[in-house]
Amino acid sequence: MILAILSVLIGSVTTWTTDSLHKIRPDDVMPAQAAHDVHVSAAQNEFEPFQIVLRSGRQAVNGVDVDITDLIGNGGAIPSKPNVTIYLEKYMHVTTPSSVESEAGDWPDALIPRIDRYTGQRRNASRLFFPREKTNRYGLMSMLPVGTPPASTKAKF
Repeated sequence: MILAILSVLIGSVTTWTTDSLHKIRPDDVMPAQAAHDVHVSAAQNEFEPFQIVLRSGRQAVNGVDVDITDLIGNGGAIPSKPNVTIYLEKYMHVTTPSSVESEAGDWPDALIPRIDRYTGQRRNASRLFFPREKTNRYGLMSMLPVGTPPASTKAKF
């Protein structure tokens, strides 16, 4: 089991987690049965994504950021810095839906890394401004390093 503690450096924001396949849109509200932990199944040298979703309350919030501690499991600690990449998801405004199953509006699109993996530089775009009562998300990509036994792990938020 891997336990990750995520700290959200914000004021009045609701948070929850979801899998990587769920599309989060700006007007989405927290589900009644929202998860606050993440179950990850992966083997060594394998990537597994998940999402942290944040929604502002009645006041706009500026400078929102997230961080993650090292992952702790039965085999010891897995350092998060080289093994977890945090991405801010930006929205693309769609005016003409591409299918009958879609609709116009803001849709998740670009992933901006919090830390550029090649230069090591922090990206300013990773800090969020939340207009009142809007939702955005951070996508996290975890990688179990070589030497980690295959396992089903759990990260708690």
